[in-house]
Amino acid sequence: MARVSFGPPDSISGNPSVTEIGDGDLKSHVLVARGYPLPLGLSARGEGANFAVYSRESEDFSLVLYPPETAKDSKRIEIKLSAKFNRTGQVWHVMVSPYCEGYSYMYRVGTAEKSRWKKDLVMDPVSYCLDSPRGPQHFNNIAGGYRPRSVIMPKKVFDFDWRGVLPPRIPMKDLVIYEMHVRGFTMSPDSGCSNPGSYLGIVEKIPYLKSLGVNCVELLPVMEFNETEWDKKNPFTGRQSQNAVA
Repeated sequence: MARVSFGPPDSISGNPSVTEIGDGDLKSHVLVARGYPLPLGLSARGEGANFAVYSRESEDFSLVLYPPETAKDSKRIEIKLSAKFNRTGQVWHVMVSPYCEGYSYMYRVGTAEKSRWKKDLVMDPVSYCLDSPRGPQHFNNIAGGYRPRSVIMPKKVFDFDWRGVLPPRIPMKDLVIYEMHVRGFTMSPDSGCSNPGSYLGIVEKIPYLKSLGVNCVELLPVMEFNETEWDKKNPFTGRQSQNAVA
């Protein structure tokens, strides 16, 4: 049976408001604790996952968990947080155990009846990983609309080891900067990259950049964004206008 903490952040006790939608018995395997307000975003703590997010919504806030390979909202667990026990300042927080690697998650903010947020379902603004469609076949062509979720990635992501690699510390006067878009730089088939339109594509082009004398690259943008958000259409072709292809 799912349980929730009203004591120390790691302790488990009490009865939470946990709702399961869809077939299965997921919530019987989930333990819920009060959690920690820092760090923001997803963090691994022991055998659990801590979620913390800043929000001005002061009453209605839920964490929504989706099992891997779950389409739309057909199967999910909703954990309604308590403003008394799961909110510190303007940060909502909760810990869920086990870690649930591979699950995706969203936050439900407010209720449609009374909240200024109209019961929004939103991503974690401090997401480390999203389940957004990937690959050249999806460039400016996301079927079914754009609705990515945040993902609970493997714990090893938090433990990335730079193995002693240090910044090159090239003096500013000696920098040769190449400004580029992550996708646009290698998305064309002419780039000859095996990973076009990606960070790996840029890695493949490092020898080429060095041959030009470049010793610094400036990337923009480096965050996920909705490239199909525009609802305007080309008046001559009828094709939907596109955001930047970077």
